This record gives sequence, C-alpha cells and structure tokens, in this order.
Amino acid sequence: MELAEILNELERYRGYYPEEAVEEALRRQNEITPHLLRAIEIAVDKAELIAFGSKYYLHFFAIHIIASFREQQAYPLIIRMYRLPTNQLEGLLGNALYESLPRVLASVYDGNIEPIKLIIEDPSLSEYSRGNAITSLRYIAQEDIISRESVIEYYGRLFRGGLERKHSNVWNALVSEAVDIYAKSLRSEIYRAYEDDLVDCDFISKSEVDAYFRISEKEVLVITRKLYGGLIDDVHRFLRGWACFNPEPVLPRIHKKNPVFQGSGT
Repeated sequence: MELAEILNELERYRGYYPEEAVEEALRRQNEITPHLLRAIEIAVDKAELIAFGSKYYLHFFAIHIIASFREQQAYPLIIRMYRLPTNQLEGLLGNALYESLPRVLASVYDGNIEPIKLIIEDPSLSEYSRGNAITSLRYIAQEDIISRESVIEYYGRLFRGGLERKHSNVWNALVSEAVDIYAKSLRSEIYRAYEDDLVDCDFISKSEVDAYFRISEKEVLVITRKLYGGLIDDVHRFLRGWACFNPEPVLPRIHKKNPVFQGSGT
C-alpha cells in the first residue's frame, strides 16, 4: 500500500479492523511517524469538533501505533490530551480512554515525570484523566522504567496531603493502584481513605484490599501484570478483538478486582 492509502484507510471508522493498513503502518515506522504525530496533534487541537459526530479515527490508531513504537515525541501530545474535558476525551477515544490511555502514556514516557504529577495533582482537571495518570505510573514502574519504590513513595505523598480529600475517581485509582503495585507500607493510609469515605467500595472494597495484602508481593505483581498487561506492543492483538471492530457483541472486560479472587481461591 502507498502511504496515502494507509492513512486514508485509517482516517475513518469503517466498522471493521483495518489489519492490512495497520500492519503497513507498523512496517513503515520512520515514514509514517510524522503523520501519526500530526494526527494526534489535530485531534487535541480540534477535539471539540472531532469528538462529537465525527467519524475521524486516525488519532485512535495513531496513539496505539505510536505507543508500540515507544515514540517519545508523542509524550507532550498525550499529556495535552489528558488535559481535555472528559466529554471530549470520551468522544475522541471511547473505551480507549480507560482501556488504553494509561498504557499509551507509559509507552511514550520520555523520562520527565513532572507533567504526569501535574495532571494528578490538578483539581481542575477531569477526575478520570487524573486517575488514569495515577495508573500510568504503575505501568511505568511495572516495566522498570522508574523504580517501583519511587512510585510507592509518590503515592504515599498523595495519600498524605497531595490530593484534596474529596470522594472521586482519583481516590478510587490511587487506592486500586497502590494495591496493584503492592504498596503494603501504605495500608494505614488506604484504610484512612475508606474511613473518610473517599473511595467507592463498588470500585474496590476494603475486603479486597485486605485479601491482596494477605498474599505475597510476588504473587500480587504477577496477578497485576496478568490482569492488566503491560505497555502496548502488539497492536493487532490489542485492538483486533474490540467490540467496535466486530459485528457480534462481546462480553465487556471486567475492570477491577473480583476476577482475581474468583480464580485464586482467596
């Protein structure tokens, strides 16, 4: 396929997974990267227009392909995307806002953690963007890009005054990711968050926290990787089975903890 054909095939939502075009994009990394970066930039700059009623889709493929390239030039663009209002993000990305964006951010991370922290600690931003940014740090640590200990230390700072103490998805994410990264040293801070009614127990219950901390660090870290995966590597495998690309309905992915306990016997 010519480059123009690849981009044309990926530009619109067509109701099927365009595997050949994605494969060609992956094969021609150097040639297509500037076009994918530009597609992300356009989506961020014109989010209000693109998010509602548009079939423009190039940015959707671009963030996943760019993530698999580990293209650090995309990092500031994804950071800007995180700062969009929730309704625009949902319009641009659909379920990818929750399924993909933390993994994309971790995959293009350029070594400067401060922009992620600024998102997490900014109460004017979407609670979902802020929670996703917390999740991205766990992915970065999971891949040993930064140390797990440094992320646990930062999570501790968030528990101890770094966040406004107000019930929100930010606290759901913080407690959940502290458990997933096995921050057992923060157990008292986690319990205090429940006491202060900051966490949605339907998202992760205190009994689930207790169950995780009763098993070993090694087991929890294995469960975390198995349940949520790592950075985006195989774009085909990651996207091919999504409901939007399949005419038959598929069961929704279970977001949080219960499947672990159903399968582990704890």
